[in-house]
Amino acid sequence: MAEAPSPSEIVKKESLSTKEMENLIASVGNSESKAATLLVMKPGIIYSGYALQQELIKSQGPNPTWKMDHQGVMHYCERSFEPIGLVAGEVTDELSRRVGFVKTKYGEEVGDPFAALLADYSLRHPNLSLYTLFGATLSSGKGKEVTDDTEYRKRAVSARLKLFWELTTADLPLRVANLGDETGEDRVQLAQHLANLGRYGVLQYNAVKYGQHFTGYKVTEQGVGFMKSDVRTDIPNIGPVLAEIFVGNKERWLTRGDVSEEAMKTAFKKHVDNKTDRKVQIERQMGGIVQRWVNKGYLVVGGFHDDLRSTVNLTTQQRNDLIELLEILDKFQKQSPDIVRTGIELVNQMTPQKVALLMAKAKQASPFANRESVENFADELSLIFSVQPALTAGEITKILNEQGKNISADGIRVRLNKLEQRGLIERSSPEKNATWSLKTQSSSNVPLSS
Repeated sequence: MAEAPSPSEIVKKESLSTKEMENLIASVGNSESKAATLLVMKPGIIYSGYALQQELIKSQGPNPTWKMDHQGVMHYCERSFEPIGLVAGEVTDELSRRVGFVKTKYGEEVGDPFAALLADYSLRHPNLSLYTLFGATLSSGKGKEVTDDTEYRKRAVSARLKLFWELTTADLPLRVANLGDETGEDRVQLAQHLANLGRYGVLQYNAVKYGQHFTGYKVTEQGVGFMKSDVRTDIPNIGPVLAEIFVGNKERWLTRGDVSEEAMKTAFKKHVDNKTDRKVQIERQMGGIVQRWVNKGYLVVGGFHDDLRSTVNLTTQQRNDLIELLEILDKFQKQSPDIVRTGIELVNQMTPQKVALLMAKAKQASPFANRESVENFADELSLIFSVQPALTAGEITKILNEQGKNISADGIRVRLNKLEQRGLIERSSPEKNATWSLKTQSSSNVPLSS
């Protein structure tokens, strides 16, 4: 393991700029494997890709959890570490060929304690990953990470830091629109960030998922009094069940998806288990009852409610976890001697077991080691459409690439075609530049299946 300076040698330094902090997070703090790679590099040694790969494997002890290939570690050096000065490319032969990378003084004095602090945070929070907290930083996988003032703001880490600060200081819950106003970030991109953060348990994001209903219903005072007695003889069991759900949640807006889910897991569970046709029949009948109650004034229609699709909240534990992370980052940016000293101590305490745990977490979270399913793509796409209802394949590709999704334009089209075949989305025409959108629901009140 790389040897750090003695904690007793720490002297208060100037604070780091916001740009420098965001570059550090985007380069070494957004992945356990990046942090581990920098930490295992010994000072003064020139590492080729193969040599660094072997160093990383050896540093995991007798049971390495992820044997990254040499191209992966060289990718870290070339695209993440070198552009901000954590390592330097060494050119040593007469043909001016690059033979490897060496850790710089900045990498030792700033990069190592910073990487160790975030690695330690990750190890103390098994359910959180640096990658899921801060996301990818490359746009569509092209070129090196950029550090100029225009491009660095586009990184996922910048947007997520704004989100974390806002969520830990604001009155919750919040809507995407509120967060967009407070952070100045684009709502489509915010929805993508929130979907990913919610999926991995960083926060709670209540959004309408793919194939669910957007229209909300709420019981009226008239409905509270008459709904339970309004029962048709041909479907006598469904009306009272729906009435109980609506009256029992009379302060809430409920979608037909909410009502169906509640009814299917309680009153109608035994009727629909493994019986798709029966479930569809019951949902169709429920849709008819809901529409009749709307016509009679028992239910009021809420339309397309932002409240139903974009509520953001934190549990007490999630809030505490984010506050702890932000405190570490804030103290390090101010170069507090205590936090820098702690970082150096953690560098010296980095054992093979810890490196192996970090690499295991990195492998589990890596989008390259674990490709996303079409279902996950569908959920992300629904969030995009909830803000921009019609987009071309190229526009969808651009939005996802800006979020660090390593999916080519052809890959996007393949996924779109699969969702079209499932009847979930539709395109405006067969033309190449046609727009895609959620498929218009029929009037049969049968919900889309996700």
